[in-house]
Formats: sequence, C-alpha cells, structure tokens
Amino acid sequence: MNKYKPTINGLILILVFCPCLVFADIQSCLQANSQLADDAIEICAEALQTPGISADDQSKIYITQAAYLIKKNQFNQAENALELAFNINPKMLENGEYRYNWLQTKGKLFFTKEEFVNALPFFEQAVNVAEIMQSNNTMAISYNNLGATYLEIDNYTQALIWLQKCLAINNAENNVQNAAVASANIAEIYFITEEYDQALTHFNASIELYQQAAIENPEKRQGLEVAQAKIFLSIANLQVAINNFDQALVYFQQAMDIYQQFNLKGEQVKVLSTIGKMYLQQSKSDTAMSFLLQAQAIEDSLESQDNLDFRQVMVDALVSNNQWQKAENLALTGLSKAISKNNQLSEIGFLSSLAVINQKSGNLTQSITYLKQAQTLKEELLENKYDNTRAKLLAELESGNKQKQLTELQEQKTINQLEIKQQRLMFSLFALALLMLVGVLLFKLLHRRKVEQIISRDQSVHNNELMELSVNKATLKQLFKGMDGHWVCFDLTGSIQYSSEQSILSAKMSEQYPEIWQQITAALDKEDLLSQDLYLDPIASKTIETVMIHQMSYLDNLMVALFLPTGASNAAALTDAENIRKYTEFKLQLVQLNAFAQQLPISQIATINPILMAAKALKINANSTTPDVATELEFKEALVELMVMCLDYWHTSTKQSAIELAEQSGLWLVSIENGQLRTRTMNRYAHVDKIPDNPRWIQVVKTAHFVLSHGDLNLNQRQLLNDKIDWLKNHMRNRFLGH
Repeated sequence: MNKYKPTINGLILILVFCPCLVFADIQSCLQANSQLADDAIEICAEALQTPGISADDQSKIYITQAAYLIKKNQFNQAENALELAFNINPKMLENGEYRYNWLQTKGKLFFTKEEFVNALPFFEQAVNVAEIMQSNNTMAISYNNLGATYLEIDNYTQALIWLQKCLAINNAENNVQNAAVASANIAEIYFITEEYDQALTHFNASIELYQQAAIENPEKRQGLEVAQAKIFLSIANLQVAINNFDQALVYFQQAMDIYQQFNLKGEQVKVLSTIGKMYLQQSKSDTAMSFLLQAQAIEDSLESQDNLDFRQVMVDALVSNNQWQKAENLALTGLSKAISKNNQLSEIGFLSSLAVINQKSGNLTQSITYLKQAQTLKEELLENKYDNTRAKLLAELESGNKQKQLTELQEQKTINQLEIKQQRLMFSLFALALLMLVGVLLFKLLHRRKVEQIISRDQSVHNNELMELSVNKATLKQLFKGMDGHWVCFDLTGSIQYSSEQSILSAKMSEQYPEIWQQITAALDKEDLLSQDLYLDPIASKTIETVMIHQMSYLDNLMVALFLPTGASNAAALTDAENIRKYTEFKLQLVQLNAFAQQLPISQIATINPILMAAKALKINANSTTPDVATELEFKEALVELMVMCLDYWHTSTKQSAIELAEQSGLWLVSIENGQLRTRTMNRYAHVDKIPDNPRWIQVVKTAHFVLSHGDLNLNQRQLLNDKIDWLKNHMRNRFLGH
C-alpha cells in the first residue's frame, strides 16, 4: 500500500524572552507579532527607534520580527532580520535565552521552507541549550521541533524518541495543547510504519486533548478545531488503508463539517478529492465522480487553483469512465502545473495516466514515451530521496562535528611535542603504505588489462557465434528476390529487418503499422507463435490492401507481412506467399541433411529432427550408437538456469532490466499490458513450471550469447555461462542426432 505522508501538525515555536521589558512599545511589538497583526512590522520598526534602546532589546525585536515573517512566508526578510539580530549583538549568543530563541527561529525558517536537512543542526543545538537551561517548557518545544524534523526526513526511529520525550514533559506539566500536537505527530509515525493500532490510539488521544484545550481556551477555538479536523482526516486515511471504508466516511464527514464551519474551501477540496479517490479504489466511479464534481465547484471559486492531488484523482475518475479526451486534457494541464511547481510525485502520476490514456487510444508509441519518462522521474526521485538527501545530511552532521573540533583546537594553547613526533611517524608510515598501495594498484592494473584482453576475445567469439545462430541475410535476400509486391519482414520485438521499402528499415512496426502490430501481438499464442497465417482485411489494418502475416518458425521466428492487392496482381502475390511458406518448411533436402548431419552447425539442429525421423522410416544410413541424452526435466531445468543467469548477469553488468535486454537483442516480444511494458514469453523461461512443452531453446542460447557479447561480465560469470551453453548444445546434438 502507499504510505500516507502527513503534514506536521502544529510545529510550535514560542519565544521565551523575559516578559519584564523596560519599554512598553517593545511589549507592543512582541504582542503584535504573536497576534500576526497587519501592522506588526510598523509597530516593531517604531520600537527600534526608542531612545536609548539597548543592543539586547534590538536583537530581541529582530528575532521576534523574523518569527512573524516566517509565519507570513516572507523568508528572505526573515533571514535578513536574523542576520541583523546577530550582527548588532554577536555576544547575545553567549546568553542561553537569546541563543535558544535565535537557534529555534533559524531552524523554523528552514523547516517552513521545507529545507529539513538544513533545519536539523539548528534544532539539535537548540535542544542542547534548552537542556542546559533546565526549562521543561523550553525542552518540550525543542524536542517536538527536532522530532518533527526527523519525521520529515523519514528517520522514524529518532523522530519517535524525541516526540515521546516531548509528550512525557507536556503530560507532566499538564500542557494540554502541546501534548495534543506531540501525540498527533507520534500517531503519524505509527501510521507511516503501518502500526495502525498504535496510530489509532494516539490519534484518539490527540483529539481528546484538543477538545480539552478548546474548553480551557475558548478564544483559540477555531485553530484548535481546525487541528482536530486534520486528525479526523488522518484517521479517515488510516481507515481507508485497512479497507474500513464506511468508518472512513464518518471521519471524512467530521473533518468536512469543521472546514465548512470556518469556510476553509481549500481544505474542503482536499477532503472531497480524498473521498473520491477512496471510491475509485472500490471501482465506484460514478460515486467518486459525484464527490469530485463538488470539489471542482469549490476549486473553481478559489483564486489559486493548483491542487494537484485533486487534478490527479479527477483524471483517474475520467479514465475509469472512458472519457479519454477530457482525461488527457486535464492530465496535460496538471503535468504542466506539476513541472512549474517542481512536484515530481505529481509529474509521475500524470505521466502514468497519460501512458494509460494513449494505450487505450491505440497510440502505443506515445504511451511508451510517457512510461519511460515516468520511470526516469521515479529513479531520479528515489535517488534524490535516498542518496542525495542522506549524503547531504551526513555532510551537514560531519560539518557540525568539524566545527566543534575547530573550537576545541582554538582553545588549546600549546601543541604537545609528542603529538608532533607521532604525526611525523604517522606520515612516514603513510608514505610507506602509499608506496605499497601504488604497487598493488599497478599489479591490479596489469592483471585487469590481461582480463580485458580475455574478455574482448570472448566477446568476439560470442558475437561470431550469435551471427552463426542468426538468420543468414544472403539466404533471406535470395528468398525475397524477385517479389514485386509490398512486403515487410520483422522480428518479435517489432523491429523491421527487411522490406521492399528501404526507407523504413530498422523502424518499428508499432510506429509504421500500429494497427497491424496490435493485431499481431493479440494473435500470438502463449509461446509467441502464430498457430496459422493471419489475414487482416483493409478495415482492421487501415490499409487499402489485405495483409497476410506468416511466421517463419525455423528462421528466428521472423514474421513477414505481405500486402495483397486486389485484381489481377493478387495471384502473383499469393504465389509469393506460397513460396515463403514452402521455403520455411523445406529448407534443406532430406538426403543432404542425413549425409552431413554430424557436421551441421548448432543453428540448424532444430530443423533436423522431423527429417531424421523420416530418414529412419526409409532406413537411410542410421547411426550405430546412441549418445546419452538428459531427461526432459533436466533439459528444462538447464534452460531455466541459463535464462535466470542471463537476466541476473545482464542486470548486474548493465544496470538495465529485462525489458532493455529483450529490446536490444531483438529476440523476445515486448508488449504493453495494463499500461506496463512486459516480456511475457521470456519470463516463462525463468520458471520450470511455466516453460513451454516445446521450448525455443535456441532463443535462450542466443540470449546467452548476446549477454556475453554485450555485458561487462567477469571471468567467473563468463565461465559459468559458457559451461551452461556447451551443456545445452551437446544435449541437443545428442538428442537430435541419436536414435
């Protein structure tokens, strides 16, 4: 299931300045900021002009202004205010109270900007100062802020530790509102980690605490009830996660009632779109659409119509109702907004929807393009989230540790002479180690060059082997020579190998003839073989001619599409078709094959068996000995082992999937199913219980040769693959050339 990513409820930042201020206008500044008054900046500016104002009081006002500007999302001005506070009175950071407020405000600045890694070191330092100050209220706030930050960077273990500390202090101090916030954040952690019973317990506790806080502080009722609505929404999503949809609807309605009471239209859109998404999960598209239309009406009344989640759910609903054009238009608009807002998750959602829409519309090429774009974004998102973010976090933490070390070094007055001698000794040892390392690297370099030469020869051998196993181009050209009509020869991946039109060579059937390719992939059986020739009328193929599809089962399973014109020329085209059939069925003469069977290359073994059976019936030159042949199960197991090794080695050496292996080798069909690229037949050869009764073993051997000639494999991997290929070839020679 998809994890629900919460919004942190009520990150609290409370200034702890001493209320005993000398000037009444400074008190007015603090009060205006705390109330978010429109004229707060002007009031604080007047306070700064107070005659004889001290540097401490000026710093205090600037920090207060910064907190106000952060709440107004005026981040640049807030950063300037914090810099002024520091520059006016640098020594204030030696004071625990001032230092704590400055660190908390700086951390809140980065947190609100969603630069959570940057916020972390400031909140950590604030915790250290708070613990030195020994103020329970200050420590609780610091623990909550640090825990909320760890929650945002997905470090749930640390987040839980600090939030539980915060909750314990708030419960002991009977600070109901702050305890509600901490309990809600703890519930979100349990929700994300799918510990639903624990999550529900803490959500319910948070609601009870908010209700108690509302009774004790009626002047804060609206804010506290809105906070409760967020909890109701979280519980509703939890109920959806455990498929308890009726109960989820009850909590959705409770959240909706609060948002309607205070006319919070943006939040109403979120609730309605989430309900719509829930009904889509139950395949109740009509009910989902009714809620989404309500959300649409509210969204249209808002000045800023940029709710990407709502747009995505609406696209899904339109797709469910087969309204492809509307869905595509809305998805394209949503994709544009997601790109402008740099919201990669929404980009992936819209691209995936567009892929499905284009597939249903028959535009397979565009569908594949959208799928690849979505896959690229997913990889970038994972890399940014799990690699870059953690690397940056480690760098920030290491930087903090280095700063502490520099401070300690500056406080030292002398450097011990013994340490200098030790450093010189270490330098000598380091130089010796470096020389040894250079020697080892040189040895490894020479060894690597030798290995590369071996691998290069091995790749050349397998390239030649692959060419021998493949269809002889000269033979195919001779077959197609003299055909006057329009024809196309292509492989199972849809790549055009030969054609009467030179301009479309190496193109894709899905691009040149999408309707024909769609009909072919639908007609292929479970082994990607046509049971009989396929005829497509002009309507089905969207051409002016009838199209005959024939699969040359003994020639790499290549397929030929003959365009049969009407009228007098139809007879000639049918003659060409009959010649192709005969060519693929009677490739070599009986006596020639029997006489030279022992010398035939491995690529022709598959054609020998039926002819040898006929030769035995005629008693022509039967062999006197019977080589050992493995059992059918051993043969299938060997094929599966070889295919699994190919897939594993391909992925580890190229970092590419089975899809890229099938496409680049041209050996396996790549189709689209439910908006996803599939290699249906190739996957069957990775499971003994799914492998066909008459397996296409040459295709598996060719796949191994392709991996050996294109993958960056080590010597051990190459030896294992070569041994498995040799075993299969020997088995097939014994099987087809014996009695």
